[in-house]
Amino acid sequence: AFGDLAKMKIGQKILVLGATISSSVFEGNGDVNLSVTKTSGGGLVLNLDGEALGIALFGDTTSFAPISTITDALKSVQTP
Repeated sequence: AFGDLAKMKIGQKILVLGATISSSVFEGNGDVNLSVTKTSGGGLVLNLDGEALGIALFGDTTSFAPISTITDALKSVQTP
């Protein structure tokens, strides 16, 4: 199931399932500050209800791709 960042409350835990399992705390306003290592890049980001919030990214500028961005991108792809 897909989670909704708008329904998250400040202080709720977020889990990253990458090469290891790590956790972070939601800071509000859609901000998800994750410490993502190269080996955890591409890991699934979940709330404690097991709903997918996005994917952890490894890079210089951002460390999170929200599930809404991913689903919107997949809807825009046309199949032959």
